[in-house]
Amino acid sequence: MMYSMLRKGYPTYSVMPNDERHLWFRNFDAVPKKKGRLVGLARRASSCPSSSQAPFAPPDLMIIQQLQNKDDRIVALETQNARILAELAGQKKTNEEILEKMKCLFRAEFS
Repeated sequence: MMYSMLRKGYPTYSVMPNDERHLWFRNFDAVPKKKGRLVGLARRASSCPSSSQAPFAPPDLMIIQQLQNKDDRIVALETQNARILAELAGQKKTNEEILEKMKCLFRAEFS
């Protein structure tokens, strides 16, 4: 609510003095109209349709195809990551075996 022309802000319309009510109405008389309605006036929820009540539109086929392609790429990346992790585990095991052999051969340098 705009209080600029009023002497002070009032919590409700009913507590405003009559001369202030006149200023308040005159202020909204100059408010621009948008699609036949006054902008800025409070309305009850039942008089305004909710944005969640918008009609359902089926998704575009191109969007569905893009989502399917994205899902396929995710599956491919997960498979590739699993293969890389398995290779790394195998390499780690091989490295540990080599290190153990080197420790046996060069005991003096690993103590």
